[in-house]
Amino acid sequence: MKQDSRDRILQTATALFAEKGYDSVSLRDITAAAGVNISMISYYFGSKKGLYDAALAAQLSELSSLLSMDADAMDPRTLVREYAERAIRAHEKNPHLLKYIFRALLSPSAAQTGLFEAAVSRIYDLLDHALTRGVQEGLFRPDLDVPSAVLLLAGTVNFHYISTPVRDRIAAEKRVLPDERTYVSHAVEVFLRGIEKPNPRDAETPSPASADADF
Repeated sequence: MKQDSRDRILQTATALFAEKGYDSVSLRDITAAAGVNISMISYYFGSKKGLYDAALAAQLSELSSLLSMDADAMDPRTLVREYAERAIRAHEKNPHLLKYIFRALLSPSAAQTGLFEAAVSRIYDLLDHALTRGVQEGLFRPDLDVPSAVLLLAGTVNFHYISTPVRDRIAAEKRVLPDERTYVSHAVEVFLRGIEKPNPRDAETPSPASADADF
């Protein structure tokens, strides 16, 4: 019963924080919607900030789980694909995640940014380290600008979700759109192909166009 109350409070607060933002949601709003006594929030979460942190941590748990992996034992390309897979699962399990991201980026408050920035910073560092190691091991281009590549990867993976409202209005009537897994899988492979170290043999092999030109 106690766990049911805790889960109900957390689910209710998660939705309200996503819709209205941290500053616009009161404890009374949460308890009224959840049908619990206000003292239950103090009992389970300590404070409104503690409740928000719990809601945000739950939204980011799939991505944060990357941090428990032995990244140095993995092929950097495998880690990139694993990041993409966990991002997909994070969005699938947490339909409010995108709103939390937008609020943290566009209308940040002290309560909204601390935990979010800490989690995102650790994931960024993990990807930065993986791409840097890929360059050092000769897997990726020696001229790769790693910070830019990390941002490009994150943007590429999350673009499907960020662009959903626009895609649904503009493109849906014109063509069949790829589902999220098809898009993300293809986008990540294109990304990896772009940062991988070129094979010297590829440069030596003439393209059909150049071969025709010789004649």
